[in-house]
Amino acid sequence: RAGSIGQVSYSASGRATGAITAVTPGTLGVSLEVAATGTATRLGEFTRQEVLLLDPTTNTFAGLVTFTAASGDRLIAHVTGGFVSPTTATGRYTFVGGTGRFTGTTGKAAFSLESSDGVNFVVEFGGRLEGLGR
Repeated sequence: RAGSIGQVSYSASGRATGAITAVTPGTLGVSLEVAATGTATRLGEFTRQEVLLLDPTTNTFAGLVTFTAASGDRLIAHVTGGFVSPTTATGRYTFVGGTGRFTGTTGKAAFSLESSDGVNFVVEFGGRLEGLGR
């Protein structure tokens, strides 16, 4: 928590480009695997892997995303959101920890995603992280 000894709170923002790499229909929805690369404050250059479950009846999704910094340190977030148009999705990352310098990191960030073809995308995000300040 911000204000605790050894904890710091800082803004975080970034941008990534990527693509859906696998689509698997199932009884609970459509499972999507997503890969991207980008740059963000506190992460620097990163790769990210995401697994989402899309509900095609509501156009909402939820899942898990792992950001991996160039150092190999990982930042993990739950992701929730939905499509607000055929080409735009918005939502929230809820950070739940990670490895290395991201151990114990929490926070939230809003995101907006644009895709002109339903496969390739650009996502931008911004929010606040709280962590150990390593």
